[in-house]
Amino acid sequence: MTGLSFTRALTVLDVAADSHGAWATRADGTYAISTGPLTVTQAWARNVVDAYPTLDGLWYKSRIAGAPCLALFAPAAPAMPDRPKLSLPLTHPDLATRIAGAAKRLSYAVV
Repeated sequence: MTGLSFTRALTVLDVAADSHGAWATRADGTYAISTGPLTVTQAWARNVVDAYPTLDGLWYKSRIAGAPCLALFAPAAPAMPDRPKLSLPLTHPDLATRIAGAAKRLSYAVV
């Protein structure tokens, strides 16, 4: 598990289904932004990049658990820190409870 803090504020477009804005709807987006085939969602993201070349990324909902996710584009690269704030192997004992809980919610087995 790795955690980081960006070196500057990022400018991202919020296309999450529960966002307060209606940008995705105005751009003919649907729930498929989060659930459609990757070929469709990646093409949609490429069109966003073409239209907004300085945008750092997209804020969207995960197709797996519906949790918020961040997809970063090339303009965000200079905002990446030289070192992470935290970096632990998934075998670290302090992560066992969190991994077990996530696996249970997703009906996954931890091996």
